[in-house]
Amino acid sequence: MFPNSHDTKMKSQFLSTKPLPICFCTVLFLFHLITPLSGDENEQYKSCGNLFNCGKITGIHYPFWGNNRPRECGYPGLKLECENDTTIIETETLKYRVLDINQDTQVLRITRMDISTDICGAKFVNTILDSELFEYASAYMNLTFHYGCPPPIFPFPNQFDCPVKGTTNRNGYVEMGTLLSESMCHASLVVPTSYNSFGNLKGLPNLLDLVREGFEVRCKVDISACRSCENSGGRCGYDLASNQFICLCQNQPPGSAVCKGSPFLTGNTTQPSPAGMGSSESSRSGAFVLQLHIISSQFYVGLNNVRTN
Repeated sequence: MFPNSHDTKMKSQFLSTKPLPICFCTVLFLFHLITPLSGDENEQYKSCGNLFNCGKITGIHYPFWGNNRPRECGYPGLKLECENDTTIIETETLKYRVLDINQDTQVLRITRMDISTDICGAKFVNTILDSELFEYASAYMNLTFHYGCPPPIFPFPNQFDCPVKGTTNRNGYVEMGTLLSESMCHASLVVPTSYNSFGNLKGLPNLLDLVREGFEVRCKVDISACRSCENSGGRCGYDLASNQFICLCQNQPPGSAVCKGSPFLTGNTTQPSPAGMGSSESSRSGAFVLQLHIISSQFYVGLNNVRTN
């Protein structure tokens, strides 16, 4: 005996509307699982998208920070400052003018601000780099500046005159290397310069120009994790509490090495494996999205059946 049309229609309506509560609950549960970024995390993501620009040096990002890039966007000790379109990096004892930065190779060309600006205004400290942050990137030659020296017995090349606190001797000398005994003078300091630029330099003006041309150093901070993060669409930051690099993603809290897309948010995630052929790489959130898609399809098909019958 065949069911009458009235019974069929009632059963169709009942079956088509049944997935509605399941779909509604799944949607609520899915939204509960998706944790939005906190205000601080979202602000850090935005701030670390800013680039450092100062004069001729532009487009600088991690591991450097400074200006509109807060300290959470770069490695400690790599703060850049901008003064009158001049980029400056400061160590514990000295300020350096940054003449160039190659972001790809992490090579900087720097020069001491004190002696390159005023030979008589130099701080009597040697040019010592932070070995944890920098290493020399190319061959270099030291110039030694001697201050407060006694009058020479015979003419000495590259001589200059500067008043020095603590002595009446005003004679100063510049030499390549450290041939002159430091005990003869009140103070001395060593400045590295590019070895390739020495050539046929003669005279103090040429030596000072050589100092102003700077020397190259390479930043030793490992940025491989940052590059992986950026390749996944993230931005590079630094967790000051744990002292480690973090990858900042627009739609997920920090903690992952790279940004993971979500079909619900971006539609750019690997599809889950078919039933019965599960993959250990499938994420739990991806399974819920797939379930939502299937149930939603049943719901809308059922709803259409109700409207057309």
